[in-house]
Order: sequence, then C-alpha cells, then structure tokens
Amino acid sequence: MMAPIYFRNYLAHVLVIERLMATLWAKNYETRRNWHFSAIWFSFVTGLTTLNILHTTSQQTDFLTWLTFGFVLALALIELFLFAFLWKLNIQNYQRKWSKIQNLSERYQLSENVRTTKQMLVPLLLHLINLCLGSAVTTIAFYRPFANKFLYDFLGQFIFPAVSVSNFLIELTMILFHPFLRRRLGKTIEKVRNAHKHWRSVGHANNRIGTTTEERDSGEQQMVILVNLHGEKLRTEPISQTEHFEVLRKAWEEMDKRSGILTMDDFANYRAIVRPGADVIYTQLEDGRTICGPPPPSVWEDDNGQARQRGVHHIDHQFNVVGMLLRARKHGMVDFEGEITFPAEVRSETDHPADQP
Repeated sequence: MMAPIYFRNYLAHVLVIERLMATLWAKNYETRRNWHFSAIWFSFVTGLTTLNILHTTSQQTDFLTWLTFGFVLALALIELFLFAFLWKLNIQNYQRKWSKIQNLSERYQLSENVRTTKQMLVPLLLHLINLCLGSAVTTIAFYRPFANKFLYDFLGQFIFPAVSVSNFLIELTMILFHPFLRRRLGKTIEKVRNAHKHWRSVGHANNRIGTTTEERDSGEQQMVILVNLHGEKLRTEPISQTEHFEVLRKAWEEMDKRSGILTMDDFANYRAIVRPGADVIYTQLEDGRTICGPPPPSVWEDDNGQARQRGVHHIDHQFNVVGMLLRARKHGMVDFEGEITFPAEVRSETDHPADQP
C-alpha cells in the first residue's frame, strides 16, 4: 500500500526538473523534448520506490525509509521556493520577450511556462503537506516514543485516509488552476447536469397520468425561445422602414468619422455585407434580423462607373478581412485588441475615385 505514496513523492521532483528545463530552453524546448527524459526518470523513480518497499515491513520502518522521507521533505521545501521563483521568472520573460519574438514555437512555450508553473504551485504545496504527514508517521514508527500499542495502530489507520485526501486535492487543484483543463471540467459537469435534468423530466412525464389526451398534450408542451450569441431573446416583430434606414445611416456615419478605420465595436451590433456590383447592402442586426438598404452615398455619388465598382470591391474586401479575423479569433488562432486599420490605398480609391488611373 505504500508503493503509490513513494512513487508520487519522487515523481513530483521530476516535474520540477522538467519545468526548470522548459524555462531554461524556452527557445527550442519543443525540439529538445523526447521520450528519453521520461524513460530515464521513470526507471529511476521506479527503482527508488522498489528500494523503499523492500526495506519496509508491516511492523516497523527502518532507518533507510525514515532517512528517505526526511531527505525528500527537505528537498520538497526547497523546490517549492524554487518553483515560485520560476513562476515569477516566466512572467518576466513573457512580458519582456512576447512582442519581440517572431517564432511561434517560442511564443507558445513562454505562455505554457507561465500557465504550468501557476498550475503546479498549489499541488506542490499539497505535496509538501503530504510529505510532512508521512515524515511524522515514519519518525514516530522508527523511534517509538509511546508505550501504548493503540497509538501506533491508530497512526497506521490515520495516515492512509489523510494521504488519500491530499492526493485527491493534488489532482483537483492541477485541473482547477489550469485554464484549459478547468474549462473542460466545467463543460463536463454542465453536460452531466443537463443529462440528469433531461432524464428526470422524461421520467416525470412518463409517470404522470392525465385525465384526457388534450390535457396531457397541453401540459407537455415546451416553449422554444430563440436567443442570439449574447443569450438575449431575439426580436420577432417586423422592422419598420424608419428603423431600417436609421441603422444604416448610423453605421456609415461611424465609418466616415474614422475614414475607413474599423474597430471591434463596429461588429458588436450589426454586420454589413457588400457584394461587388450590388445595389443594396444587407445588414444583420444583433437580434438576428436582416435588413437591406442602399450603399453609402460616398461610394455611389461618383460619375465614374469603373471607380465606383472598384470602391465597392474594396469595401467588400474590408468586411471579408474583418470576418476572417473574427472567425480566427473565435477558434483561438489569433488574439488581437484595439483597432484594425486598412491600407491607405484602399481608402483613397473609395474616397477619391476620380484621382485613380
């Protein structure tokens, strides 16, 4: 029964060594990492665990086991402070190098070092508590300061539940302090809760006896509410012509104020779709409705038909670019803040079509 305890105690130190290597070799750690590290340290930890098991009997703990627990406890205390230093160092490296590094692999490793060190600080603290419990019990079992045999039997029964709770908290905190794992755990719990509610409602509906078929059918009706991406109820009433043109006017006035510079706020309440050569603009509101109207006057009040079509094409290109960025941001491929500025030649073609050849 002591083998898992010994193995976990030694394995935590291997994780600290691995994080230290990742911090020192952040630039090319992804290429350096291979299976040799895992194979060597797994064999080493297994050998130490076997050595402790062979020198431990069910009645007493010998000097080697007691000395091993004391050494591992002191080492864990040092490693806890070392890991706190690594966390601070990784944050500084991330803030100092992020804007200068063009290598995606190194960028990923810098962010992963910050996440992993933050994730493992609390588990290492619980691991230290776990070692304190084990060291106290092995010290008492080795020196035997009490004459009452019941105390030793009680300690033998107490240590295993205490270590089990500590080990469970280690696993739980490793999940809770990692953003990706915590998000997956939340989604899994939500799925279980929804499945439980579903089966409860199905069982309740099957066990209910109605007086008539009409009464049972009316009681089992479910209301379907359509919502948008923000969880708000969609508006189903028809839109008026005045509201339609007011939305378009505000949208294009905001565009003209910034001379073609778009921000993320422009796409919070509407999305305009412009097609080359189209006579109308389709605008999708936040509540899910789609309205249409004429293009902005700044594009269509020119007499040069060729420049007019080219201006519309560039407007369509602008919206397509922002759409791709929004989709990439949704799937976690890019992360950006602030304004999205389009090239000056795009705005100049639209604002001054007569100056173009």
